[in-house]
Amino acid sequence: MWSTMPRTRLTFTSLDELNTAISISLLDFNEKKMAGRDTSRKEMFLRSEKDYLRPLPEKRFVMKERKIMTVGRNSYVSLFKHHYSARGSMWEGV
Repeated sequence: MWSTMPRTRLTFTSLDELNTAISISLLDFNEKKMAGRDTSRKEMFLRSEKDYLRPLPEKRFVMKERKIMTVGRNSYVSLFKHHYSARGSMWEGV
């Protein structure tokens, strides 16, 4: 799993503590100026993307069907004649 938290030896006694630490770290990360730019991720989002967001639908998505798939040697799965790539790190060692 990828995280923006600095690699320190922190111990969390609950999921809430971990989530709080991740939230704080993510806020700091998004407000920091990006390398080679004069702006932060948060500033870029507010300036160029926020106005395009729409509210979430009131009715939650309901999964219609669930399939168990096998990842092929070419790192793809096929479903209804459509092919989807599967990152190796998602399934290696399974």
